[in-house]
Amino acid sequence: MAVPFIAPMGYGRAKEARPHRFAYDYGSVDPGMYAPAPDRSRPKRAPKRTLAYSIPLPESPDTDANSPGHVLGVNALAVSLSGNSGGTLFSGGRDGVVKAWDMNLPLISGAIDHEQARQRRPQTTQRATQTAHADWINDVVAVNAGQTAVTASSDKTVRAWTPGQRPQMVGSHMDYVKALAFSEHCGTVVSGGLDRRIKLWDVSETRSTPICALYDVGNALSIYALACNAQGSLVVSGSPEKAIRVWDPRSGRPLTSLAGHTDHIRAVLLSEDSELVLSGSSDSTVKLWSMRMRRCLSTYAQHSDSVWALCSGHPRFHTFYSGSRDGLVAKTVGVGDDA
Repeated sequence: MAVPFIAPMGYGRAKEARPHRFAYDYGSVDPGMYAPAPDRSRPKRAPKRTLAYSIPLPESPDTDANSPGHVLGVNALAVSLSGNSGGTLFSGGRDGVVKAWDMNLPLISGAIDHEQARQRRPQTTQRATQTAHADWINDVVAVNAGQTAVTASSDKTVRAWTPGQRPQMVGSHMDYVKALAFSEHCGTVVSGGLDRRIKLWDVSETRSTPICALYDVGNALSIYALACNAQGSLVVSGSPEKAIRVWDPRSGRPLTSLAGHTDHIRAVLLSEDSELVLSGSSDSTVKLWSMRMRRCLSTYAQHSDSVWALCSGHPRFHTFYSGSRDGLVAKTVGVGDDA
């Protein structure tokens, strides 16, 4: 007689707790049961592709020494009408390259003779090119009577380059260097960047420490734009705080601020007599400020996008040019008559 096997207590789980491998829960709803049918008319998404490119160095044998232009976009320009070459143009690009160009313009007492320039139509020629940085060049100023270019880069350094020589280190920041200004009478270069500091450098010296550093402990923001007077006694800065800061390099502290913009300040200019400030902002306006009254005199709204650049050859901005993010360059005349 066969004796049935009885499993001891606790030998296995209860039968109802062990689902069969082919079991199906008919009480649940299939997630795809009510899913919409795929749209066959919708075009297929293109596969992701990677883009790789190589930038030949200007010193390499594969690069034509006389090839015009930069490999990547141009971020900064500086013009000097000194010298015997009819003026020099320095350009700095996103390829880390700085170039020197002879403009061959007819000059009279350091000014362009526009009548002869229209008749002759001089052609610009490239004089020299040099890889000065390992990252974007964000700004450039001409110093040493137009013989040397000082460049600021996203590689956190400030360098000086004289055509025919190797670039020399001027100084460095702890983050991207975004803006430069030059004090002609004292030979001082001012630099500012995303490390929230403004530094003053003597380009005639080889030391890597600045003459002084301007920093506001209580309210420090990144520096987007710089300007200074010829004597080096005033420095003007623009930043994301929507206000223009005026600094005294001797004390290292801000003197005042000019508030009125509603967005980042991207460009600033200081008049030769240090009485007027011109500012361009991401709020698409250009404002003229009085340093004596410390208020806005005029607002110009000829742009529909962020104003990124300002330029004026007049000592009190009677005429100035402004460039915006949408590619528009505007000329404004009759500014500062009543200032």
